[in-house]
Amino acid sequence: MGSTIYKIIIFCSLVMGTVCTQAQESSRVFQTPFSKQLEKQVQQVPSVQQQPDTGRLGFMRFYFPNNQVKEEPRFLDKLQGCGTKTLIRAYAIYLYNMYVSAAAYREDMPTLLTVDYLGALDGFSQCPTGFNVKKSAAFYHKHQADIQRLLAEFFAKRGLTSYLPQEAANQAREEAFLKILENTLTFGGNYPAYQLEKTDRLSDVLLPQDTKLLEQFLKRSLAAGKDKYVLFEQREMFGSELDSPLANGKAKTKVFFRPANEECAACSYLFGREMCEEIAAKHRNWGFMRLYQVTARPTEQLLKTSSGNTRFLLADG
Repeated sequence: MGSTIYKIIIFCSLVMGTVCTQAQESSRVFQTPFSKQLEKQVQQVPSVQQQPDTGRLGFMRFYFPNNQVKEEPRFLDKLQGCGTKTLIRAYAIYLYNMYVSAAAYREDMPTLLTVDYLGALDGFSQCPTGFNVKKSAAFYHKHQADIQRLLAEFFAKRGLTSYLPQEAANQAREEAFLKILENTLTFGGNYPAYQLEKTDRLSDVLLPQDTKLLEQFLKRSLAAGKDKYVLFEQREMFGSELDSPLANGKAKTKVFFRPANEECAACSYLFGREMCEEIAAKHRNWGFMRLYQVTARPTEQLLKTSSGNTRFLLADG
């Protein structure tokens, strides 16, 4: 399952300097004849008119998840990074998804890569070692012909308005999309993140058949985790263990455990595994439901409770 689920890191605060810069950029108009025609075409679809946040998914490109656990990247893989061909396609998917999403929202150019644009980063799921987010525009200029060739192919396959790579206005719009990517917060420097704002355009309206399907997944995942437990190891450090690193080997380790169904990460994994198995069985007939792993992280490292207090409870209560 890990091979196709791209981690979505939602940061809980924003860097004000970045926001100010992006606010200045928002005064420009980046709409082009192509993007206006695309918006007109996308807006004719009832699902987009009713719920643009989910209606746009029908036009977007993504990779089907599977239930195969992917091995951690080897040392040489980390040094080499994401392959050029893979990254070219990933950038093309990003730009295509941004074109479609902006058209669905009737938005000229977003100021931030927020959760409203969930799915735009799907192409980068094929880069397990990440990529240099801050050099996105430079990579685009170096491989512009190949990226735009793929864009033309994507729009043609979906039966959307024809994309012409040679149009200079399109290049300016794509550079603006890439600047948003470069300015977004990242996890580990190589994994771009959607930013969470106080309000968003994501709706919570589910069709009855979707709700029923999710209930089935939940029941099966709870049954799978019924007799499973998650172990926690806690090292005790007192006295000399705090004074000398040589004494750390003598520190005692206590082991605690919780039922898997009471642990968010374990329960979510089992739930996601049920979805992956269903998607793998139906594949192209699956529809537009997506599966993501969402991680919320504070911008500081100190652990706090939901009330803001720095005291928190460990696994032993």
